[in-house]
Amino acid sequence: MLQRSKCCIAQGGPDGRSRTGRAQRHDSHPRTGLGRLISVYLTWRAERRDYVQTMRDLHRMESRDLQDLGITPYDFDAIAHSAFKR
Repeated sequence: MLQRSKCCIAQGGPDGRSRTGRAQRHDSHPRTGLGRLISVYLTWRAERRDYVQTMRDLHRMESRDLQDLGITPYDFDAIAHSAFKR
């Protein structure tokens, strides 16, 4: 069974409530503090994974296939960042 550590218990009571009766908030909202940092990191990591996979796929293509699509290796970075325009 999970137990609350001593660092998370607010001064005032054993139930984590302060003297005013309100429960202490420890970055429970995903858009503040550590939750926001984790969210930003996970988003960046997913985007980076997609970028790397796209670059890997483009580099595996043969020059004839690239020519048929009308792209060159110079376009790979823009394509992987979804910023390619014809």
